[in-house]
Amino acid sequence: MLTNFGAKTLSRVNSSMVVKIAIVATVTVGGMAALSHLPIGVWGMSL
Repeated sequence: MLTNFGAKTLSRVNSSMVVKIAIVATVTVGGMAALSHLPIGVWGMSL
């Protein structure tokens, strides 16, 4: 069982992690979209 303090800390950690995951997902999707607009040859060489 979590103490009240533990529950508060956990929820704070979870919310900051959710924000980080959202940022990473946005950047990743944005990067993929940007890469998909490049010529296939350039994209292939960068892999």
